[in-house]
Amino acid sequence: MTNNELLAKMLDGTLTASERTILNAEAAAHPEFANELEQMKRIESILTKSGNRYDIPTPAFLQSVEDEIAQKVRDSRSVKPIPILPPNIFDIKFNWNLLIMACSGLVTIASLGYYGYNKLYPPAPIVISEQQTAQQPESTTNPLAQSPQISRSNEKSISVARKQSLTIHSTENTAIEQSKAIVEKSPNQLLAAKETNKDSIDASIASNSNANTLTQKIQKTLSELNEKRAAGDKINEMSLRKQVGLLYSQAGSNSEAHKYLSEALEIAKSNNFRQAEGNILGEIGLIEKQMGNMDSAINKLHQAIDILNSSGSPSAKWTKALSNIQNK
Repeated sequence: MTNNELLAKMLDGTLTASERTILNAEAAAHPEFANELEQMKRIESILTKSGNRYDIPTPAFLQSVEDEIAQKVRDSRSVKPIPILPPNIFDIKFNWNLLIMACSGLVTIASLGYYGYNKLYPPAPIVISEQQTAQQPESTTNPLAQSPQISRSNEKSISVARKQSLTIHSTENTAIEQSKAIVEKSPNQLLAAKETNKDSIDASIASNSNANTLTQKIQKTLSELNEKRAAGDKINEMSLRKQVGLLYSQAGSNSEAHKYLSEALEIAKSNNFRQAEGNILGEIGLIEKQMGNMDSAINKLHQAIDILNSSGSPSAKWTKALSNIQNK
């Protein structure tokens, strides 16, 4: 654990007995570190004895924060997917009953079409003209003996009837094939529609849950911030303002996030917290990027890297973020 981390834990009041021993040993071995430790204790004593007091936020302010987050949630849910099928269509028993009824309906329609076609277009009757009747002998011993014209008329009528029959059978076969296709494809289509609808519902529930969680976290952190600010605890006030800014960033409210991070930055500057100043500048740089201010984002990230490098603190996170912005 670094000396800066030990100092931070000392200021937070979370230093364990073993860590306090390490801190004292480091102070004894390094006069510069001992001087820095003494300054930190002096600053903490001054802040503790400060008589400044601040009012807690009004209920109207907290309500406005909650209303703004709720509006963001409503805006994100303004476009809803249109369900392909009614919700109860996915019941298994109802699904198969529907398919069976659909097939029965198609067969019934095909049968009615066949019957109606025969009614509208009946086969041509065999007509024997008076002249043909007169030419036939009144008495004949061979009932099969007919004139060539009558035979040709019969053949023509039979040919027409056969064509009509083939057309009707073709229609029937097409209807049956369509029924089979519906039986084969409908289960897959219904299952796909069910999965799509389920994913949309799950996404909507997750969005609502995340929004409610963020609202609760913001309210809780604001309450803690008011307590630390009223007690004159600048270090924790700075840390909590930074947390509120990051929560607003997650909620999509970049303007509020920028406001709280800027206030945390001012506390870090006024108290010469160099490591905190560098990291807060990096977070503001990312907010500027989300707001479309690329030049300002690059400038803030450069400042963050310079401050952290000069104070011997890690800056790899902001170096990588700067590289990503400049490579786009």
